[in-house]
Amino acid sequence: LFEYISDEDLLNNGVVDVIFTASDGGYLSGAMKQALDEGEVTSTVTATPVLCYRFKEWSDGVTDAVRSGDTAEGVYTAIFDYDVLDMPIVIILNIRVA
Repeated sequence: LFEYISDEDLLNNGVVDVIFTASDGGYLSGAMKQALDEGEVTSTVTATPVLCYRFKEWSDGVTDAVRSGDTAEGVYTAIFDYDVLDMPIVIILNIRVA
């Protein structure tokens, strides 16, 4: 007749909190804090690097910058690396016409 309910279940009432963050060098689009009921999955979150950076991976090792379908509670951080090859190249020409 009685079902055991853990303290943790009482605290979160079956809701799983998933949080997405970004390290320096980029930003996220999509819902960065998602509260999931049992059986739900996260909506799409995209990690985008700013100029001179590149997306490396998420803190759990996922290497695709676009992710969705997560079900595990936790904090997932998008990690960006400095990318010198992504720097714009500016050439200044000093041409004189006589």
